Amino acid sequence: MKHYDIHKFNLDSLKGKDVQIIQYPRNHTKPCTATGQIKQINLYHITYNIPTDFGSSGSPIYYGNSPKVLGMHKGAHKPKK
Repeated sequence: MKHYDIHKFNLDSLKGKDVQIIQYPRNHTKPCTATGQIKQINLYHITYNIPTDFGSSGSPIYYGNSPKVLGMHKGAHKPKK
């Protein structure tokens, strides 16, 4: 597996770009793929609009359909009401 350094990306140019997660929500035995767009990004956090469920933590966040992994899913963010 080739390593991609996120420092080589222009982070602002990634806003609105497609990302996808391959996940096993709620202990499903088959993977589910979900696609969305980057809403915010910095060196430590990526916010995206992909629906996820319990059990998806640890899933890789892929850049578009490429093998480039931008990060790892660690939890859902619930907007303040």
